[in-house]
Amino acid sequence: MRVLKSLGRSKAATLALLLTGCAGESVCDSGCREEPDAAAAESYASATVAEAGSTVAPQGPGAADTGANTAHAEPTISVGTSMRPDTGATGSDTGATGSDTGAGATGSETGATALDAGPEGGIEDGDCTSRDVSAFVKATWIMPGASDEQPLLQYSVAEALVQDKVTGLEWQRDMPAESMLDEQALSYCAELDLGGRCDWRLPTRIEAVSLLDLSRVRPAYDPGAFPDADGALVVWSGSPERYFRLGADGSFHVRSATSAGPARVRCVREGNMSETSVASYEQFGEVVRDTGTGLVWTRETRALPFDDAKTFCASLQTDGGGFRVPGVKELQTLIDETRAEPPWIDLGAFSEFPPIVLGHVHFWSSTVEAAHPSSAWMVDFATATVEATGSTASFTMNTPLHVRCVR
Repeated sequence: MRVLKSLGRSKAATLALLLTGCAGESVCDSGCREEPDAAAAESYASATVAEAGSTVAPQGPGAADTGANTAHAEPTISVGTSMRPDTGATGSDTGATGSDTGAGATGSETGATALDAGPEGGIEDGDCTSRDVSAFVKATWIMPGASDEQPLLQYSVAEALVQDKVTGLEWQRDMPAESMLDEQALSYCAELDLGGRCDWRLPTRIEAVSLLDLSRVRPAYDPGAFPDADGALVVWSGSPERYFRLGADGSFHVRSATSAGPARVRCVREGNMSETSVASYEQFGEVVRDTGTGLVWTRETRALPFDDAKTFCASLQTDGGGFRVPGVKELQTLIDETRAEPPWIDLGAFSEFPPIVLGHVHFWSSTVEAAHPSSAWMVDFATATVEATGSTASFTMNTPLHVRCVR
């Protein structure tokens, strides 16, 4: 799909948008909260324990051909080698911390600085064509502020523009005041002329997630870079059956046409992103390397309570060890929204995937809610939902959820 400025709203409205919904939930800025009955919660927990360690064969169309490198060579990946990018920066599990400095072109506590000049790289002046948005559904950069293994969020801030120094993406700083439906949002970004650039578009799911600073209570964004950040965002999905919403607290939901109400819009352009980066997976025995992010994942999963999951990953000696529970932003880099049916993950690379139980398959992240330290973020690969344990009646930190370790 190519988004052109010459498209009128009526034609832009026909472009593919977004996913299946969460029936029965109301639309809210921070993501909707289900209250499943106690019997269902108990049944899910029991089934998860019973299935711990079990796997399923790849399912769904295209599962056998997902683009993963399935060569039989199994080289050893040593801890501390180039398999993990040298970020040169440290941070906390949930991103940058510190006192807020408020909005301003001089920056914020996460390293934002004023832009010295206009945007660099990307589309030439006068060319209002964006590249195919589907090329950006996978991260081809280190996820900023995802954990203490990854670089902090860093921005260059101008009056109307924010450039992410880690991803290279350039963002609209101030969102329009009015909320929009998806077709309106798509047209709005396609027609936006800002900062001398006209190749703006809606962000993909992983691009929008990259902005989150989950060390903050809602809104979970750097206020120096994004002073107006409250409210759920419309996110591009590439399907007329799927509508993506990213909550201001970091939650993520997939909605139907009937449940996806208006939401706020922040447009993005490619900025200084590399035009040649392509994300894929390389398999090395019992581990899988994401060539886009540089993260190395275990193929094995376990179902454990939160604290036990952290102990399990830290003590794991697979391929030399050095593993940990991923941050929730890192875990979301594994979601594959191009699949026609769940689970939302590349089954060619991760063929040893636990079964879906009662329509769900939740995985732990190491990220805890900023407002509720006794609640941790989790990702459901059956629905692509991201929510915290404290937001539902089904889960606590003692619920045995799946964990896939990373380094």
